[in-house]
Amino acid sequence: ADAVIRLAAQAGVRYSLEAPGSYVGANIVGTFNLLEAVRAALPRSRWRRLVVGGAAAFAAGGILAAIVLLLVTGYAFIRRKQWRQHRACMIAALVMSGLFLTSYLIYHAQVGSVPFRKTGWIRTVYFAVLIPHVILAAAMVPPVIITVSRGLSAKYDQHRRIARWTLPVWMYVSITGVIVYLMLYRM
Repeated sequence: ADAVIRLAAQAGVRYSLEAPGSYVGANIVGTFNLLEAVRAALPRSRWRRLVVGGAAAFAAGGILAAIVLLLVTGYAFIRRKQWRQHRACMIAALVMSGLFLTSYLIYHAQVGSVPFRKTGWIRTVYFAVLIPHVILAAAMVPPVIITVSRGLSAKYDQHRRIARWTLPVWMYVSITGVIVYLMLYRM
């Protein structure tokens, strides 16, 4: 319980507006502290019991879908010059991405790697979606942080320049994340 309270305190939304770097750093440190607390508090044999019938995987798929909706909505708002709504959607997408990463790390710390069990052509399709998804997901962390920090610090010309690349790739990673989830857990 203490680890959850510390994580919530470290991930305070106020930081996201006042100091984006501190906010992102606090979320990374908070996630690490939470994972370490769970690992220290429970013997390894009980980690799997934290996952109730794949509920964590289901939640991760839902979080990814919510990120896609927030990105699309944020884009629609900026096209209509509704800056406040755009900012709210994009910050929410960033927070949801952090929540997804946290749930992903916790889930895979508990269950390990989940193999794709189908064979034939669908296996080829799965890996054709998964491999670029994983590579781009890892590569997207710095551009997303830079894009958000430039927007929050009112460097709008620089924000627009990088956002033109960041948004489509972030969207691709989120959509392919949903596809990977559906293929792995719902096929």
